[in-house]
Amino acid sequence: MTTAFHGDPWIKSDLHARLRRHAAAGTLVFGATRWDGVSGSPLGVSAESDDCADYAARFGYPLALTPLLDMMTAYIAPERALADTLAWVETVSPGADLSWVPLGIAEEMLVRMGAADHAPSRHAAVLDLQRRDMAGETITRADWTALRREMEAATDDAHGPEAVALRACAMACWPLRTSRSVVASLVQMWQTGAPPSPDFSVADRIQAEETLHAIIAEMRPRREDIPGLFRDRDPDLSRRYEAELRRVNLIAEQRIAALPPLILHHLAAAGTP
Repeated sequence: MTTAFHGDPWIKSDLHARLRRHAAAGTLVFGATRWDGVSGSPLGVSAESDDCADYAARFGYPLALTPLLDMMTAYIAPERALADTLAWVETVSPGADLSWVPLGIAEEMLVRMGAADHAPSRHAAVLDLQRRDMAGETITRADWTALRREMEAATDDAHGPEAVALRACAMACWPLRTSRSVVASLVQMWQTGAPPSPDFSVADRIQAEETLHAIIAEMRPRREDIPGLFRDRDPDLSRRYEAELRRVNLIAEQRIAALPPLILHHLAAAGTP
């Protein structure tokens, strides 16, 4: 059991006050996790360290959850980032059991990446292993490795949504109780992994990248309008490539914006003892 703030209301209020002081002083900086002794990211100024394990030990949040604090606030507007950082603390009551929150978030990521629909048996298998591990059953390293290798092997023959689902399941195949990277990796995969487009295939992407590389090689050491040259050389492919970039970037922006409320929802659901 992971007990938030070790059951001590003073730890929570002190953390909340520290974050507000750093925000007022301009020493709370959103982005990658860091702490330089004076300023840092939300995790950094909270734990006065850039180590997720220090945050987990000091405040009673599960290790697998701690990287998400900086991830969820890194790329949003500073005003909202501050509000979400404070909400990360405010929504949790001292003494709340947060042990199952990482699994809840991991489950949601798997569903959002199509695991339940496109790899149902592997999805069920990895969740079964995770739940048994969380309940205290001894799951050996060999058990985790065997299931992950089975999923990785299946990925080699899969395409499209099935391949995405299998990769996500394989990524989730390691105990959340002891890992600091599994949930964060799933979140990053979801944020950056736009679903395939019927209008732009893998072959289209390969062709576009080969064309761009050829143009860049021809232009060295000159610097010219490479997108314009691409449009001249292959108008249809360049048009669809640029549309695909816009689509992927828009999905990433939407998912970045959706991440804080998603995480805070899971915290709130477990936020009272």
